[in-house]
Amino acid sequence: MDLSKKLEFLIGFVVGGLIGAGIGLLFAPQSGEETREILKDKFLELKEKAEKIPETIKKETQQIIQKGKEAFEEKKAEL
Repeated sequence: MDLSKKLEFLIGFVVGGLIGAGIGLLFAPQSGEETREILKDKFLELKEKAEKIPETIKKETQQIIQKGKEAFEEKKAEL
């Protein structure tokens, strides 16, 4: 799976989580205080996941660069 596909997946995951949480809360039979607490918890959970996205992109980019360097060295050795 290439970098852009993984990034699309991660963004979709976060957006889907937000939408799902919002719909679930709209139909949940609980008090406003309980709903606010749940929203706070979900927000913090999604925030943590979103904070990991740049690190994932960085790791994937480093892997791509390393593969490119290895391919370059192989072709260079063939010449």
